[in-house]
Amino acid sequence: MADGRWTIRTRLAAIYGLTVLLAGSALLGITLLLFERVLTNRPVNTSIVVAHQSTQPSPATDPGTQGQAVGTAIRPSTPPTEDDASFRLAEELHADFRRSALRDLIGQGSLALAVLVVVGAWLGWLVAGRTVGPIKQMTATVRRVGDGSLHERAALPGPRDEMHELADSFNDMLSRLDSAFDRQRRFVANASHELKTPLTISRTLIEVSVTDPAVREPLLEVNLRQERIINGLLHLARSDQGLVDRAPLDLAQLTAHVIEGITPAANVHVISQLAPSPLQGNAVLLEQLVQNLLHNAMQYNEENGSVWVHCAPFSGEARLRVENTGPVVSPAEAAQVFEPFLRLGERSGSGDGSGLGLSIVRSIARAHGGDGSAIARRGGGLVVTICFPAASRQDES
Repeated sequence: MADGRWTIRTRLAAIYGLTVLLAGSALLGITLLLFERVLTNRPVNTSIVVAHQSTQPSPATDPGTQGQAVGTAIRPSTPPTEDDASFRLAEELHADFRRSALRDLIGQGSLALAVLVVVGAWLGWLVAGRTVGPIKQMTATVRRVGDGSLHERAALPGPRDEMHELADSFNDMLSRLDSAFDRQRRFVANASHELKTPLTISRTLIEVSVTDPAVREPLLEVNLRQERIINGLLHLARSDQGLVDRAPLDLAQLTAHVIEGITPAANVHVISQLAPSPLQGNAVLLEQLVQNLLHNAMQYNEENGSVWVHCAPFSGEARLRVENTGPVVSPAEAAQVFEPFLRLGERSGSGDGSGLGLSIVRSIARAHGGDGSAIARRGGGLVVTICFPAASRQDES
């Protein structure tokens, strides 16, 4: 039983036990009814009463002996009547036997029924376990797929039955999804690579050929923004491909290195509180993640604003939290900041970003088995939290 709800296996075992209880109760009731009817419809055998009376000696007395017995006499073997004491005694004994037999049958039958219900529920638990086993395997596969492992497949042992057909259909769907996502990632990566070269050439031509600063600067700004978008798409495609190489590292140490090398925005103060947070991951991608978080926190800030960076292990996870001052963000907007091409600058007046920074952050986090969340900060700004499985948990998985 999980979260107060019965599992399928528990419900099946309870159904099996209830079925045995109902069937056993019906069988016991029918048996009692037939047994009672047989005993009721079977009258007392009067010949047995007569034979019993015939064999009973009766003492005879002689007046001269003053009551002493001198011999025996045989009672007459006349049939008893309903008013005869022997007949009434036989009837009472017969009724008492019927009641005792029914009472014993009810008691012993109920005990046997209780044992059958327990055995039936136990056997139902075993049978349900074998039935639900393939479903548990498929559930585990779905969870691994939900973490981004589209190459996972549900391999079910046993005969080719309905469960196997369901698993085969599920595997076919995963294969098609994996192929579709792989084609999409390759397309984004190839298109980004193809677009980088003409943009670089375009920037060079603008710098060389355009002499008027009033025309050159806007063109260079547009060109730079296009390069940022393409670089973001490249990072997004690279992180979506999953991790090939993992290495032990300290998220706090990596974050401190990024903070030292980053150029803070004007009048924005960065305050860090870092505790050792070991995990297994790709240092290049994680460094990109921290850079995007800090860049986003400083870009969408206010004059004399602050950025708080907190990194520490928490509940078996390596947790990185970046909090910043800035424009007021509604809860609905905070829930959508990880969407691609969504820029807070469209609401706060700054449109310098590509709209892919936090999308890349979440993609890299999920590639490491983690995830990201964002909530609106009271008074303005955002609180972005990224959680990763700790090194010990990653080793177990």
